[in-house]
Amino acid sequence: KPPTLHHLILLEQQEEPSIQCVTGEKDMAEPSVSTVQPFTLLVIFATIQFITYLDRGIISTYLQDIQNDYRLSGVEAGTLAGAYMVGYMLASPIFAHMASRTRPLLLISIGLLVWSLAVIGTGASLEYGTILIARTFTGVGEASFACLAPPLIDLKAPKDKKSLWMAVFYIFIPVGYAFGYLLAGQWENIHAVHGSVLWRTPFIFTGVILWPFIIFVYYKSRDASLTYGRKKATSGELTPSSTTATTTTYNNNNNNINNEYQESLLDASEGKHHHHHLHHHLIDENDNEDQKMLLDQGHNSFLQDPVSSLSPSPSALIDHSLSLNHDDSTQQGGKRRGGGVRQMETSQGFSSGSGCIHDNTFLEELKTVLDNRIYILIILGYAAQTFVVGGFAYWGIEYVQGALQLSESTATLSFGSLTVLTGVFGTATGGILLDYLRRKAMKPGTPRKLETKIAAEKATMLLAICSVLSLPCVVIGIGINHPAGFFPMVGLGEFLIFMCLTPINSTVVWITPYEVSPLALAISVLSNHLLGDAISPIIIGEILDYTNRNWRTTFVLMAFWLIWPILLWIPAWSYARSQLRQAEAVGRSKIGLG
Repeated sequence: KPPTLHHLILLEQQEEPSIQCVTGEKDMAEPSVSTVQPFTLLVIFATIQFITYLDRGIISTYLQDIQNDYRLSGVEAGTLAGAYMVGYMLASPIFAHMASRTRPLLLISIGLLVWSLAVIGTGASLEYGTILIARTFTGVGEASFACLAPPLIDLKAPKDKKSLWMAVFYIFIPVGYAFGYLLAGQWENIHAVHGSVLWRTPFIFTGVILWPFIIFVYYKSRDASLTYGRKKATSGELTPSSTTATTTTYNNNNNNINNEYQESLLDASEGKHHHHHLHHHLIDENDNEDQKMLLDQGHNSFLQDPVSSLSPSPSALIDHSLSLNHDDSTQQGGKRRGGGVRQMETSQGFSSGSGCIHDNTFLEELKTVLDNRIYILIILGYAAQTFVVGGFAYWGIEYVQGALQLSESTATLSFGSLTVLTGVFGTATGGILLDYLRRKAMKPGTPRKLETKIAAEKATMLLAICSVLSLPCVVIGIGINHPAGFFPMVGLGEFLIFMCLTPINSTVVWITPYEVSPLALAISVLSNHLLGDAISPIIIGEILDYTNRNWRTTFVLMAFWLIWPILLWIPAWSYARSQLRQAEAVGRSKIGLG
């Protein structure tokens, strides 16, 4: 049976190291760069995460010193915490859109260099205006790293440990915060320097220690296995070597073909038009009319009878066996030449890699991301949660000193320790539990499309439960006027909040097409800061000024903002469950089981 359009698309898109996309150009001579090993990538990115959030803890610790030196009001001091948002807002769309058009590690290294210089500039600032500018430019570095790093970690992570790897990465947000508190507090206790040099030195130190990691990321930026790149080809064909590889792949994987066909049937039955979208863009501008007519006929045949058009044929078996090996090639990251054959996944009309695929405008990518209802509910709930966490992290040490009457050193040590413990164990627990729930719910032979829906349902379930339990813990803890009651209750609330960190960011990566996942994360982080920790320090500072530093009233009002994640994530769980039930029902009916 002749290959259908579906088979043609798979042949066009599925790439192994032995398959080359002929672009009419000679392979570019590039320096030989070894592939970054998955675990090495995780360690490097986690360390960078730690260093960047070290800065957040330091500025929170020395907030009072900066206020005294520059004679700032509460609003002005709070503005320093949110100043980076301006840089992030300007840079994040650029980095996210450019990620699919150039090397992401190069973009990350550029952003981190700007961040390093901005943090050093914080320590070297002369007055409020210069420190405000320096804090603004830290947002540029965060825009490059926060948007581009997580999908690359998910790409390289073992299939059954993706949530755990993401948890390890995000653990270093609270750990970095906490160590910032501890580092600044201990630096102050040794009395090595005095005056403004006391708070300036840690910023300069933090900016400088990032330089070796910037150099490493820049050097590895030519690694073709780490890419979102897209490159439109003028013609494509399989090389002779790819034919042999394809036959071998088929022989090794023919027992798994039924699973892939179930997934194809599931995709076809959902009523989405991404096959048409891909068909439209796979045709290069230089293709002649006969080529376009041939693909049009195949596309119409697929729409009229998708089940028949997807029936197995020798070429289809080869296509699907290539698809089965995609994850393995991603993990191994084999050698690629010049323009580089790169890993690709397709979803909702998008493809990732540098092979024969279409190009999309920024508005098309934006629409793809924002059309996802579950995504919108998750990121809005995340922003509300971050409003509380960010405000507490920024003003928490002063709150413990003012409301609980603890000394500065005791407040710094106790608050920092609480943040470390709840952050590490909460984030790790969330990732491990999500991986466990995913494995338990998935049966052998589950199509990848269905795996994503199962994972989204389990993640949103965790978010809903944790949000319901965290609100009363935080409110009760703030209401207790004694450290013995405050720290356990608030600590439990923070533990539950940090449990949400991995499910949130993993779900954002899973439910959006790989190619636009940097943009999805950029919007998530942007809303997270814009509606969360960028404004909460300013608002809390204003309330403190208005109430004459009434700490307890201010923090109780802040804690009740945790009602929003409950109101947003319970519907998200409901939508995810509904989509999963529909997908399971469709899959059973299409393969004759329902």
